[in-house]
Amino acid sequence: MNKTVSLGEECGNYDNIVLQEAKNTHKYGKMFYLKDRIYLIQRNPSTSYNEWTSAKGEQQLRLGLTADLKTELDNIEKAVISKMPDLVFKTHENGSLYLKFGKTCEKSVESHGELQYVIEIYGFFVQNSTGCTYFQMDLMEQQSTKVSFLNKPTALNYVPNSKTWDDSAKF
Repeated sequence: MNKTVSLGEECGNYDNIVLQEAKNTHKYGKMFYLKDRIYLIQRNPSTSYNEWTSAKGEQQLRLGLTADLKTELDNIEKAVISKMPDLVFKTHENGSLYLKFGKTCEKSVESHGELQYVIEIYGFFVQNSTGCTYFQMDLMEQQSTKVSFLNKPTALNYVPNSKTWDDSAKF
């Protein structure tokens, strides 16, 4: 049975995680699948993201790594390591998470807007060249809304990133 976790509302329990080694080797290393996929749902809109197209023509997304998302990824890592203690996961030191858009995920994201999303974690692989372990995950679903200062926002989740903005608010 797949597991869904609403980020910021609950913490997932991954004690029953089941790993299955892939029969074929991934081109970068050994691949493992989760018997039950994990879906991390971010309902509170985020403004910390941007998208780009890779050299292979694939749409990709960079998400700012929130405390809630980092906690869930850390908990999943711990559960996997409890089953396979020799694994060393690649940490997210730069505060970002990079994702490919899933096959059925809408690929049009509003620039400079608010984003809600679902991340599907379906496995991980151990890279032959470094020995580091990486999650296999995709952006399964996303919904973005353009930020508008003309309409009175009900709950705008926008954090100004300019000192000028902060200084102008002091009358």
